[in-house]
Amino acid sequence: MQTSRPRVAIVLKGYPRLSETFIAQEILGLKRMGLPLSLVSLRFPTDDREHPVHREIDEVPRYLPEYLYQEPLRVLKGWRIARKLPGYGAAFRKFIADFRRDPTPNRGRRFGQALVMAAELPDDTGLIYVHFLHTPGSVARYAAEMRGLPFAVSAHAKDIWTLEDWEKREKLADCAWLVTCTQANAEHLQALAPDPSRVELVYHGLDFARFPPDGTSAVAGLSRRGARAPPPRSRTPWKPSPTDRKGRRWAR
Repeated sequence: MQTSRPRVAIVLKGYPRLSETFIAQEILGLKRMGLPLSLVSLRFPTDDREHPVHREIDEVPRYLPEYLYQEPLRVLKGWRIARKLPGYGAAFRKFIADFRRDPTPNRGRRFGQALVMAAELPDDTGLIYVHFLHTPGSVARYAAEMRGLPFAVSAHAKDIWTLEDWEKREKLADCAWLVTCTQANAEHLQALAPDPSRVELVYHGLDFARFPPDGTSAVAGLSRRGARAPPPRSRTPWKPSPTDRKGRRWAR
């Protein structure tokens, strides 16, 4: 009897975002590899348009309360569930240690969002995978600790260089692995990681089928959110290689 694969919960700062189609392309690639996915977003979308790649992803994101006062009952329910989880005490201690060094409302919001996330994650979740090391990374780290799950990170730019070194070190110590998209990022994070082999350089890729040589562009398919887009041009779907480095990571 074939065992079903564990679900990957992908944590995003906002979704969908027109400026982050590289993330949507990765989600689509993982989906085409057959990985069960769930999407968790810290914010509702603010763009009034979306890219064609977003319409190829049919997973409906779960939106966490961006400001805790907006959904107090949901946060309270999340706390009641999360406080009974075996990792709640460890997560709370990490939050308190972080808050002492970063006593801001933002830090408190991230722990509140993590309570809701930990309480509402599907039971078959096997990995939390987060884009951006800073605030989304905090939510993922706390929620993963509560649920006793591994978490992994895709780090990019601002999320690395605006974060204090102490926080980068502790997230690197806790995460299962981290990928980043430039050599400078990788070298910086490897120098801070207790195990440099956890940090790998993986450049962003492009689906060249979206940029046909006749000059037509996928940008022509941009549409207002909820609007019907023109039918896409016939093309061969992009499929991740079975030897793709990220593919090997997910298969572990």
